Amino acid sequence: MVRAENLIVKSKCFIATRPDSKNILNLKDVITSLMVREGYKPKDPRALIFQDRFLATSFYVNLPYRKPPLNLRIKKVLGLISDEQLEGQVYIEALRRIRDDIPFKVSFSLIPSEIKDKKGILINIRSEPAILFKVRSLGLKLFSDELSYSVIVSTNKYFIEEIIRALGAIVIEEPRAVSEYIKIPVIDKLERFGFENVAELLKRGKIKIERGDTEDGLTDLREALNKLVSELVRKKGQKPTNKLPKDLKTLKEMRLLNEPMYTVVRRYLYDWIYSYLSAKPVHQRERIDYDDANFLFSISEEIVNYLIDKIILGR
Repeated sequence: MVRAENLIVKSKCFIATRPDSKNILNLKDVITSLMVREGYKPKDPRALIFQDRFLATSFYVNLPYRKPPLNLRIKKVLGLISDEQLEGQVYIEALRRIRDDIPFKVSFSLIPSEIKDKKGILINIRSEPAILFKVRSLGLKLFSDELSYSVIVSTNKYFIEEIIRALGAIVIEEPRAVSEYIKIPVIDKLERFGFENVAELLKRGKIKIERGDTEDGLTDLREALNKLVSELVRKKGQKPTNKLPKDLKTLKEMRLLNEPMYTVVRRYLYDWIYSYLSAKPVHQRERIDYDDANFLFSISEEIVNYLIDKIILGR
């Protein structure tokens, strides 16, 4: 299942100006005018109050108003429903009709900052699409198909890009889905020592898992493990077979792994994780859920980290 953080898009931009209260309040007014022009309304106009070093506010898209259906108006006249209940039903119907990918809630925070010796205002922007509010209010289920995911994220990225351009701000962090900010410590080490393909597979696999595509994400993990061991053999001057158990044995024969640690690594890396991930779902194993996939990924990261330290760094 797609997780909420995969659909929320955020970005950072910067405006070089003296970050005093006057300029921050002016920027607040510019943002408010821009969002109102785009068809949004402040969550609470009274909340737009500058505080010493922090200003945050949110805007919601103006839902298209439709006259309440006759049955609801009759209930209201008869006193069977309150004004709040009527408004709630009108809201639900309007929410149901809006496109899933529309940026529904857009949040801003303004922070006085200094970047590369330039003082100014750092702007954090966060966009939440309508589908998330439909899930919460209408009880809908999130989808898992790649196309729907891409359309929603792309729409919200583009919306934030347009806001940044309209503000004339400098992009500090490009608009990305929250899940795309995932950092895996071992990736830096892999890239530093020339295992770019392995690093890319791990990164891609982790993002897929966070997005809910556990099967595809674990396929990338399995391929990353196989490539890593083969690359270790190649970097140490031998020709790899591109088969994980044979290349792992080659590392032992080269005395880069001692017998006890070879046994441990093989047991975890090949006998358990790699073989398990190579099995077909339903027959040899059940489909893996998000928590189990993260668990397998975490263990694999530790083994990858150990192999780099032991074989490349000689620790």
